[in-house]
Formats: sequence, structure tokens, C-alpha cells
Amino acid sequence: MEVGTCLHLKLFHLTDLLSRAIGPFYEEFVPLAASSHLTNLWIDSVEFLECLSSQNVVPPLQRLDFVFSDGLQRLFEHLSCFSTLIQLRLDFVEWLNVPEAQNVVGLSRAQAPFRTKVDFAFPLSKLPSIKHLECPPQLAYLFAGPHCLEEISFCSMLADEGDLLSDNSMNLSMGMRLFFDSPNVNLRRLVDLPGGLMGGQPGESWHGRMQHWFPRLEYIGFVLVLIAPVEYDGEEINFDELDFGDYREQFEEYLMCFTHTWGPLNTVTEISIAVLDEMANDISIDQEWFKDFAAFCLELKSSFPNLSRMMFGNVEYPVDD
Repeated sequence: MEVGTCLHLKLFHLTDLLSRAIGPFYEEFVPLAASSHLTNLWIDSVEFLECLSSQNVVPPLQRLDFVFSDGLQRLFEHLSCFSTLIQLRLDFVEWLNVPEAQNVVGLSRAQAPFRTKVDFAFPLSKLPSIKHLECPPQLAYLFAGPHCLEEISFCSMLADEGDLLSDNSMNLSMGMRLFFDSPNVNLRRLVDLPGGLMGGQPGESWHGRMQHWFPRLEYIGFVLVLIAPVEYDGEEINFDELDFGDYREQFEEYLMCFTHTWGPLNTVTEISIAVLDEMANDISIDQEWFKDFAAFCLELKSSFPNLSRMMFGNVEYPVDD
């Protein structure tokens, strides 16, 4: 089939063939993608990538979107064939079902997790051109450094958390090889980190260490999802009736934890924290409270001396005022 060489495709999007009882099947489309011109691929089949990586002409992919698949382990086996990748997005994928990735401290809900790191991991050094990674936060345990990433986003999600902690229940852990295998020397932006990563695992020392791991970090963005106050437990909650005061104690705890864990970081110029309730509704922040709390309790300038802007929910705090 020589259609692919005639079309000179640069972008190829192919999904949802798995639900078909009869063809066409994924492998029949491989010749379309096996082109020296293809740079963007969106796919939900690891079998397709496996076939594509074995072609005489492996496309010089710059962006790969891999979605809705349980083939993460097999993906890792073939990912290094696409060494030209600049952007990689993994969304709605399933966690690895291998013993080396189970019972990890800080990641597993198991009663007695015993593994401090995932022994099965993908070394990002095999993707020497990669600059942008978007994946579920749990995959921070699966990607190993060193790497040349400039931006990491955790706005994606797992298809099934299974025995794993939810996004917002995870804390920073030295087992997150993506962050702590080696200093992130090129990293400028951390985007859509779950609120649990504002703090670190108990028993591990964090304060004053982030400048070593993130020597050029300029932007940190979190998505903080707050649970309803304990006095509402067991009752039907009307989220419209909850206001800033119901969450104030949690706000203070998270913010204090954040500055203690992440500070000092001299290179950070902007911090953004989106604040949502359990129904994904924005929580309106009391502006005067936040400005007073930031000025007198957080000591932002000592933790982030070059900070020029901070957004907390709907409130913008001009640090230099």
C-alpha cells in the first residue's frame, strides 16, 4: 500500500476501532502513518504503535497523544523508537499490572506498602528531545530521569485508580522518579498539580531542598479540591450553602504546608492555585482574608523572593504591593 507516501500526512488521529466487530482494523492503517512526514499522532492502540515502530520508515513524531488504553507497559517498550518526540500526552490509561509497580509507599492504598519506588520505569533519557509531558500524577512514579523537560502537566487522569491513592490524596514523595531521580535542570513550568502535592510525605525532609531539584522553575500551578467540613459528614450536603468560612481552616493548612514544603525557591515568579469543591465548583475566596494571610503568615517573599504574582482561586495577590 503506497497511499501514505502519496498523502504526505502530518497529523493522524485514529481511535475507537477496538469496539468494532469487523474491520477495518488498526494494522490496516499503519501504512498511512509510516511516513517521513508524519509529526502528530493521536492513537488509543498500543498494537498500532508496535506495528508503526517496526516499519522501514518510522515517522519523526513530534507529538504523541496516547489515550484510552491499558497497554502502558507495552507502550514503554516501543516509545523509545520515537526519539524525535517533543510532546507526549497520556490520558485515561491504566496503571501497570506488574508486581514491580504495586504496594508503593505514598501511592498505594495497601495496608502495608513496602516498596519505596516503582522498579519498572521508563527512562526519559531515551527521548532526548522531549520538552512537554502531560500525564496522570501517578505516572510521576513511572518516568525516570534525567530528562530535558521544560513543562510537566498533571491534568490527565487514570482510567481506573484501583488500589492507588486519588490525585488529591497524593503527597510529594522521593519515590516520584520523574522529579527526584536527578535535578530537573530545564524545567520551567509545573502545571495542574493536584493539591496533595502542596505537601510532602510525612517522615521525609522537604524544606529548603526544592532549589536543588528544580533549579530553574518559574511557574507552579495547583488544582486544590477541598472536601466538605467534617460537621457535614453523614448529612446530605448542599454545596451552594457552603461558603469561604466553611473551608477557611483547610485553606490555611494547605497554604502553610505549601510554603514550608516548596520554599525557598528563588526562581519562581508565578504561583497559581485553583480552588474547587468536591463537585468541581469554584470556591470564592475572601479577598481581604487572603491578602492579610499571605502578607503576615505565609512570608511569601522569604520563600519565593522573586515572586511577582500569585493567584489563589478568584483572588490575585500582587506580591510587590
